Amino acid sequence: MMVWPIFAVGMLFNTLERGNASYDRVMHLLNEVPAVSDGESGRQTAPQGDLTFDIQQFQYPGDDHPSLTDVAFTVKEGQTLGIVGRVGSGKSTIMRLILRQFEHYQGRIIMAGDDVRDYQLDAYLPAIGYVPQDSFMFSDSVRENIAFARPDASMAEVETAAEKSDLAHQISQFPDGYDTQVGEDGISLSGGQRQRLAIARALMIDPELLILDDALSAVDAETESQILGQLRRNDNIRPPLLRHTG
Repeated sequence: MMVWPIFAVGMLFNTLERGNASYDRVMHLLNEVPAVSDGESGRQTAPQGDLTFDIQQFQYPGDDHPSLTDVAFTVKEGQTLGIVGRVGSGKSTIMRLILRQFEHYQGRIIMAGDDVRDYQLDAYLPAIGYVPQDSFMFSDSVRENIAFARPDASMAEVETAAEKSDLAHQISQFPDGYDTQVGEDGISLSGGQRQRLAIARALMIDPELLILDDALSAVDAETESQILGQLRRNDNIRPPLLRHTG
């Protein structure tokens, strides 16, 4: 009669210790001070217009050597820019600076005529659609994954985004269509399908700037050409910014 109660007491202490350790990690995260913060007088309107990137030097905190030196370019509305370079040349660093993950650099990044650091984050970041090479997929339906940024989006808007990313035809072949469950981290999808779904998710917010960070590495050249062609035909996407590794 005492065996199982003793086991239960041991399991209780084990659960309490695990919960205590998890609580400490959560509180450490919540108390973390952001490296990038909003100014009190930051602009609250979303930027619309050309992007100018002019960085004389940037180095990561704790790094003795600069990651970027004298990098400058301009992307006008409707233009596409491809960034090519060897591994470690700073391609992803450019993307991270545009996304305002770091703000301590020599130079300026201007969008719509204003320094990006002058915008409130809540106004600036929603204007950017960012698609990394490996996007996280939730254990939910295809529709819910596409509409992640806009949960209140209509079915017609979800279907339009899927068509623009060249995914609609494949979704029509799924057992339950847009209600098909993708599994944990999209395990039921191929690499190309995951990347197309991530592009559709980014298009849902109708971004002013679309960044594809090697986001078509899992599709063949013909499919890549089709996807990019559809994006260029979409008048609502102004300056797609593409990055391909080389």
